[in-house]
Amino acid sequence: MVAFRKTGSLVSRTIDSISDYLLWYAKNKEQLKFNPVFLSEDTSGTAAQYRYVELPDGQRTRYELGRSVPHGSKSFQPTALHSAEATQAGAFEFELDGLTFAPPLNRHWSTSNEGIARLKAADRIWVAGKTPRYVRYLDDYPVSSLTNVWDDTMGAEDMVYAVQTNTKVVERCILMTTDPGDLVFDSTCGSDTTAYCAEKWGRRWITCDTSRVALAIARQRLMTAKFDYYELREPERGPAGGLIYETVPHITLESIAKNTEIDAIAAEYQPQIDQALADLNDALVGVIQHTEHVGATRRVAPPGPATPQMNSRDCANGRCRERCPIRFGRGKARRHTRSSLP
Repeated sequence: MVAFRKTGSLVSRTIDSISDYLLWYAKNKEQLKFNPVFLSEDTSGTAAQYRYVELPDGQRTRYELGRSVPHGSKSFQPTALHSAEATQAGAFEFELDGLTFAPPLNRHWSTSNEGIARLKAADRIWVAGKTPRYVRYLDDYPVSSLTNVWDDTMGAEDMVYAVQTNTKVVERCILMTTDPGDLVFDSTCGSDTTAYCAEKWGRRWITCDTSRVALAIARQRLMTAKFDYYELREPERGPAGGLIYETVPHITLESIAKNTEIDAIAAEYQPQIDQALADLNDALVGVIQHTEHVGATRRVAPPGPATPQMNSRDCANGRCRERCPIRFGRGKARRHTRSSLP
């Protein structure tokens, strides 16, 4: 059963009715044909849940509505790094930025010790408060699967028939249950939305109706329609060979944790980056010491929230990794490593 929105509102004595229902059935469920249909995150509304942003300089912060962000920023959402129930394999501790973390009570880490190391190397773990979280970017998987509630189908566009259904509803039904070249049948075609959508997506069709008015409208609609052109995957077979669809990346915590190529990249480049950052931090200590000697405090801070004042002792002891106005530390090294990943 699929509920889809059809009208703005129908006044009722009780609760207003704004939806109709699709009944999806098959003679043999084991032989049911199903093609998943995806919506972009912006269309489905999921993008609004990504309320954090990574700025071009690598700084991560919560996004404030109405606040503009620099070009090149990436939206992300920190999600749980642990799963339900305690297991012996997932009860280990790991270190990040000088802090040690263990899974909460009755929980376990969502990946192995090696997987955590790869997530750290890819800069996919971010400490929010006192809890390590997995960094899920919006463009890791910029689509979401269509569910059984369709809230974006209100009203048919350019209606030419009294009971015309929104083309979006019929398109989704055809895309979910048929392949290019399949035959679609509609025994009560009306304005022939079924034939229109089937023709648009490379399906064959048969429609009929008892009303001459409906047939005249359907004929006029199909004869004057314009359709997009799609590339064929196997041109010699025609539409039955399939169409070439747009593809999107699908990056998950598991795919990163099991990517052994990260080990080779980190082993090759991380020592060089660590040495470069150590040299920069040594130079920074000298700058701050000179500034304090002349009785002034030099503050160079990137755009964003104010950072607490530091001194040369903190930098010399390496405690400025999280708070120093000039951030040269392993966090930056991991960003360089991640940008080198395939």
